[in-house]
Amino acid sequence: RSIARPGKRLAAWAMFWFSSRLPKTYRAVGSVYVSSQAPLVLDIRGSVPIGRHRYFFAMFAGRNRRDMSPQEKTLDNLLAVLMLTAFLAFCVVTGCIGLYLLKSALGIDLFADYSLGLWGCVQTHVL
Repeated sequence: RSIARPGKRLAAWAMFWFSSRLPKTYRAVGSVYVSSQAPLVLDIRGSVPIGRHRYFFAMFAGRNRRDMSPQEKTLDNLLAVLMLTAFLAFCVVTGCIGLYLLKSALGIDLFADYSLGLWGCVQTHVL
């Protein structure tokens, strides 16, 4: 008798056990993430066979409909405020640059003999 033989039996039994339960596991994993009340914008599930193994993947995107803890609510509110602040800052900076370029295109000088050089850069590279 070989010492490796019990190991081979165990490996064969484990493969049989996992392969018989794999479809059940896959269905269970798929049903965990999907709520029947809230359809998702993106719901991609599949499996990829690589060699002797099969790898399952799931990609979901949609609105988070679960209840959040107080810490998660605080973090969510903080991120929302930061994103809103960044968006408003971007809009203000873009608006100021647009007004400055419009002023320069019309030939209006606010300060004599002073320029940021932005209009000259636009003239040489864009126009």
